[in-house]
Amino acid sequence: MRLLLTRPTADAVPLAEQLAAQGHDILISPAIHIEANDTPLPAPDTVQALVFTSANGVKAMAARFRDKRDYAQWASKPAYAVGPQTCAALAKLQWPTVHQAAGDVASLATRLRDTFEGERVLHIAGRHQAGDLAASLAEASFEIDKLVLYEAVAAEALTPMAEFALCDPEAPLEGVLLYSKRSAQIFLSLYRAHIGEKSQAKPVAYCLSPPIAEKMQSAGFDTRTAQTPDNQAMLALTARR
Repeated sequence: MRLLLTRPTADAVPLAEQLAAQGHDILISPAIHIEANDTPLPAPDTVQALVFTSANGVKAMAARFRDKRDYAQWASKPAYAVGPQTCAALAKLQWPTVHQAAGDVASLATRLRDTFEGERVLHIAGRHQAGDLAASLAEASFEIDKLVLYEAVAAEALTPMAEFALCDPEAPLEGVLLYSKRSAQIFLSLYRAHIGEKSQAKPVAYCLSPPIAEKMQSAGFDTRTAQTPDNQAMLALTARR
């Protein structure tokens, strides 16, 4: 298949290699670009656990570690990951203790309520969030502070190659991979603005989760949804063709 990847470049490149190994022709047009900031971290001894609601949050935190001592101070605390993708990013850092939720804020909040026994949790986040973790934990016995370490900036246009492929009648783009509701919304906005009726057929949307698929279905796209919200399930989804 001819597939379009909408993930940020750092995530899209290794994914493109895996999909190419399946025999697919890959184009990359990131829907978002990750921009880190210089917000200072609190002292490690003031929090007892870290919460990550995206793999980008893990990467942004890792970029702050100046040396092994920095890593050791933070990695001594349990980490709570929203889902498999975030958990995989923590595994790459060899984080000793990780609690994995089911891929959504509600299950993450439940996991925290059931297992965390400290006084303060630090939520490493981006500027745009799919859910309100603090609101879900309003009645919890501990404090949760959000620290924004990056921003996912929306792309202003599709790449020229992606735009051409979406309109190409001879070698049409057959699928688009979508890993978040926000990237799906950005892709839809760019598609409506720059493609619209120029495309003879919409690509199939390969979606990480049901909420993403629902958004794409409401825009008239045929969808396929991964059985679990992780990269391996997405690769299995594309391998079926």
